[in-house]
Amino acid sequence: MAIPIPTSKEFNAWRKKEEANLRQGKPKSNFKDKATGHTWYLDPKNEAGKPLRFSPKSKQVKSQENGVNGKTRRAAVNGKTLTLNDYIEFAKKNLYIDPVRIATEIFNEAQKQLNGVRNDNQPNTIYGHPSPVSSPIKGGLEHHRNVARQDPESNGKHLDRVPSTKAHQKAGIPLTKSGAIRADMRKLPVVPPQKRLAIIQNDLDNNARPTARALRKRLANLGPEVAQLTIGNLANIRLID
Repeated sequence: MAIPIPTSKEFNAWRKKEEANLRQGKPKSNFKDKATGHTWYLDPKNEAGKPLRFSPKSKQVKSQENGVNGKTRRAAVNGKTLTLNDYIEFAKKNLYIDPVRIATEIFNEAQKQLNGVRNDNQPNTIYGHPSPVSSPIKGGLEHHRNVARQDPESNGKHLDRVPSTKAHQKAGIPLTKSGAIRADMRKLPVVPPQKRLAIIQNDLDNNARPTARALRKRLANLGPEVAQLTIGNLANIRLID
């Protein structure tokens, strides 16, 4: 349900000051509209080829939307989550000695790193995915190599745009579940979070990268079977990046 944006002098003054603060990286604030009781905040929007802008959002309306969309997002995250069994199966197929023990140790360490980012309480930061979990094809894993703490403004710049394959590789973000497990099992170095974010942001700033929604639509146009593809079963398909 759309709620009219306040037109009061107080709101306009807050909006102008808040936008200036956000552009300087200062902590965000809210505006309580006494006329309607709604609380407003500025949502950063950064579309490819367009300057950064800020759109007023009602917290109450956004909360309702999250309730509806939350199940879909949780399902997307769950679909991109790796399990202990995934690691064990990988270790068995690749003939590791004592595969269950080794896979369990490495999986537990990967989960420890993932939970460390999830539970980090750095002020003015949120839990984000440099490669969006809503991506229907590449990247987008719920994995410690694809999570980082970042400020809300930089997170908003992504707008679920999917980075290029080259940027994924440079940032050390696996493109598939098997790639993520392989990197962990081989104990490949993890690119530091801030460097990872810088690589991805540079790719998004300098290239007209598509959104996950646009990619999903393109896949849907190819037919229902293709539209159901996920990163887990794309091994035999090549998509132009």
